[in-house]
Amino acid sequence: MALNSGLLESSLRWYCPLEPSASSHLILSGSQFGSFARAPSPTTRLDARRGGNAYVYNSSLRLVMTYGNVRLLNSNISEIFYFFRTSSNFFISDSCINHMCLLELEYYGDLELHKGFIESLTIYSSVYSANFTLSHSIVEEWYIHCSWFEGKFYDSTIGTLDFGIDPNWSGNLTLTSGHVEYLELNCSSPHFIIENSTVNEWRISIWGNTSIEIVDSENVDLDILESARVFIMNSYVLYICAYEDFSGSILATNTTINSFNIRFYDCSSNLSLKEGFYEFFNIYLPEHECNMTLVNSTVEHWYIQAGINSTLNIVDSNLTKDLIGWCPYNLHIVSSSSCSVYDSNIEVIFCSGSAPYYQLYPTLTIVNCTVKTLYVYNGANVTCINSTINMLITDPINVNLINSKILLALDFSIEITHEDSVATQFMDECHPSLPKDVARFSQYVNITTAYGDYFETQVRIYYDEAKIKAGVDENWLQMYYLDESSTWRLCQVQGVNSAENYVWANVTHLSVFVLGIRVTCTPWEVVIVNEYTIDRYGITIRCMVGYMKRTCNLPGYCITYRPWKVCDIS
Repeated sequence: MALNSGLLESSLRWYCPLEPSASSHLILSGSQFGSFARAPSPTTRLDARRGGNAYVYNSSLRLVMTYGNVRLLNSNISEIFYFFRTSSNFFISDSCINHMCLLELEYYGDLELHKGFIESLTIYSSVYSANFTLSHSIVEEWYIHCSWFEGKFYDSTIGTLDFGIDPNWSGNLTLTSGHVEYLELNCSSPHFIIENSTVNEWRISIWGNTSIEIVDSENVDLDILESARVFIMNSYVLYICAYEDFSGSILATNTTINSFNIRFYDCSSNLSLKEGFYEFFNIYLPEHECNMTLVNSTVEHWYIQAGINSTLNIVDSNLTKDLIGWCPYNLHIVSSSSCSVYDSNIEVIFCSGSAPYYQLYPTLTIVNCTVKTLYVYNGANVTCINSTINMLITDPINVNLINSKILLALDFSIEITHEDSVATQFMDECHPSLPKDVARFSQYVNITTAYGDYFETQVRIYYDEAKIKAGVDENWLQMYYLDESSTWRLCQVQGVNSAENYVWANVTHLSVFVLGIRVTCTPWEVVIVNEYTIDRYGITIRCMVGYMKRTCNLPGYCITYRPWKVCDIS
């Protein structure tokens, strides 16, 4: 197994029954042991699973997820997820962690967590004999998921506090971000106390027969399952997720919801979704007997998921991506679902089958729509009619386009070599080459696609400003393409972005493209430098010596001086 992002020292030992992988994702499980050092890439990921052992030092990692035993020394880590549900030891020293996530924390007593430099911190869970130790390290933000935590947070700074509501609890809850002088959460099982602490975000899981009122709260995330009944008033909610098994009710009044995620399974629905203020809005699913209602409330982003045996018709909707990051897509279609979208503007759609595991393939039909990015994978059946797709990402090619176009902004600072809707190749030579009266200023870029001329594309080719000689104006650069008859033509709609050093052209046909400047010159001018005669043996020879000159727009790219000598015998 190789880690592409750094040097693996001789102390690295693997006992891994899996096939070696060239990726930078390391998985340790069972009795496996591994150590590595000086991994400088933040893309490297380490998973130390149940019983796995890892020793990491002088490294930079994107993610460490652990149920096992890990020693982490003198390293920079973007995210750590440590699970308390195993008998394991996690020791960190002299390191910097951007995001520390303690998951399923089971601890009895007082707990103090600070952001910034921490000299020493030990959390020992007697339930599972899990030990977490932090020494001389920096934590930028804490994320705490409490499963059975019973005790008190005091003098703490927590980015996100995640806990579950007792499934039979009913009552009111007010949670606001920022400083908490004293709060006793007796709605969880068991309850815990927060004293003189700062909590920036609350995440709550609500399920069972819970009946809860959330009033005058802010920066709250809600995961709602089963038959829970939730009433929200005068609040700001970052995220709501109504899960596929939800059979209760949600009523929000005078509330702003940043992202509303609804997961449709074994049901059908007709939706018209807007972003913004709703005086009244209702979704009722008779298959699950669940009811979701908004009164005088605002939804800033929708995230709709269609799962097994669901049928959705989305009409006249506007869905843009959530910039906070909770929702990577606006419309997520998987398994055996069927979805039709009409007259809508949607930023990101992801449609994927379940092959090769369950052989379930979704169907998506897009009619009279504009989609910024469409992802299609694993045998999904997609048809676009009278629609515009700004970016299509699919492997293999399996989207049926009917009177539709794919709009692309193709930036050719690097090659696109993966199998996708578009592939490119940079070439130093091309046959035929540019005409002699055109000076080339870039490599030839060969763009191919399996979709024929369904594209309306803006092609951008970059040039090196340092290679343009003095006296040459960047605005003289033009993009040429090779037509079906192998003749070089000027792109009709194009321009130069001299600030970012690229030439753009809007095209409807993908071919070979190149940057060039047409060489233009004045007519040749004859200059006589000298005239003389020679008399010998009664013969007179008259001679003239001079040169021809002309001026061209590209000095050094063409001949501008030709000497000559002419003699006449009389």
